[in-house]
Amino acid sequence: MEGQAQSDSQGSEELCEVHITTDQRVLNHHSDSSQSLIDHEMSSINRITQEQQIIVNYGSCVMCNINERCVLFVGCNHLACCDQCSTTCNDTCPVRNCNKPIKERLHVFKP
Repeated sequence: MEGQAQSDSQGSEELCEVHITTDQRVLNHHSDSSQSLIDHEMSSINRITQEQQIIVNYGSCVMCNINERCVLFVGCNHLACCDQCSTTCNDTCPVRNCNKPIKERLHVFKP
């Protein structure tokens, strides 16, 4: 009888260990899924924030980032600079990766 009691006790302990291990796996899975969801949402928030910043900065001069863009560079057709900064540009467009020669500067009036 004592042998059977020990066997039952061991069986119960093993069953408890199986349940604990299973519960840990379930918790780990939910934790990983939650972290994945949080990471995805944070990535979306960061992307939207960057897009909003681009929209806000789109109208500002590429050189000073303060004044409104109002000078169009003929040659590459970038509307990139304000009046003040356009006079300090060399003969090439200041837009990143452009550097095309500026043939003429046109003042653009916005409604």
